[in-house]
Amino acid sequence: MFQPTSTTPLKKLPKIELHCHLDGSVRLSTLKALGISENLLDPEITEAELRALAEVPEDCPSLVDYLKRFDLPLKVMQTEEALSRITRELVEDAAADGVRYIEIRFAPHLHQERGLSLDAIISAVIEGAKAGEQSTGTRANIILCCMRHLPPSSSVALVEAGRPFLGQGVVALDLAGDEHNYPPEHHAEAFQLAKSYGYHRTVHAGETGIVDNIRKSVKLLHAERVGHGVSLNKDPELLEEIKAAGIPLEMCPTSNLHTKAADSYETHPLHHYLMEGVNVTLNTDNRTVSGITLTKETENMLRSGLNKAQLKAIYMNAAEVIFDSAEEKARLRALWPAERL
Repeated sequence: MFQPTSTTPLKKLPKIELHCHLDGSVRLSTLKALGISENLLDPEITEAELRALAEVPEDCPSLVDYLKRFDLPLKVMQTEEALSRITRELVEDAAADGVRYIEIRFAPHLHQERGLSLDAIISAVIEGAKAGEQSTGTRANIILCCMRHLPPSSSVALVEAGRPFLGQGVVALDLAGDEHNYPPEHHAEAFQLAKSYGYHRTVHAGETGIVDNIRKSVKLLHAERVGHGVSLNKDPELLEEIKAAGIPLEMCPTSNLHTKAADSYETHPLHHYLMEGVNVTLNTDNRTVSGITLTKETENMLRSGLNKAQLKAIYMNAAEVIFDSAEEKARLRALWPAERL
């Protein structure tokens, strides 16, 4: 197994996080404090009890069980103060893990239970992201998520609400949620509009086995990146198309194991895609729900066969496909240590 040198320990290696959900990455201490203040949790709740609510076990039985861990975070993320705080803390936590650039995604429509406007919600998250950026030096951008199960009109409304924030923290539009029952084409209008406004586009696709969703996301939703893409290897022709087009995959191995999209780190398709020359990036998906950091994610893949050349390639891949400027890409490329690993 590749081991970083003592001069460049793995945690200190620069990292880029392109696929990280805000509601799946809430600090446990913050979740507890907000849960108690909102009368959602017993003040005497133990750490083990809290973890059982917020994190999945290593042998997570199903996607349904995985999704239950978002219930409590979403309940406490219904005020501007909570949204800003949780975003700032996520940037701080990522920075402490060596992340030098992060794109945080979240679905504003899920934070309207108390009547907050989309404008107020997006503003609060940007405020938190910029506060974290200023205190750590880690650059943070925001991706707005449309939800598959909501009416297509809600996605159009989100695109319109986010438009004033383009260039002010918001960089892209995403589509997340139930792939099986809500195919990508239902939200094509919103993504066409987003493209015309200058949003970047990334789409969750091929996470739960429906490989054709990857094709639809690229052709109908103009996806520049694909979230997960685990099932791409089921369609060799499409794999070649994705490779030729240089479309990156935002891969999240631990999350995929927890949701049963993959069987093990050793057999995770990330290895195959790298060998095939697909543009692969490595990400956490949900830091708290999966109990993962990008350092731990990297360790898991190194133990399962990733080598030092591939580790550097993954980092450089990510630096090239961030939704940011050429100057930021150059800054990130220059961060990789010159010394031999």
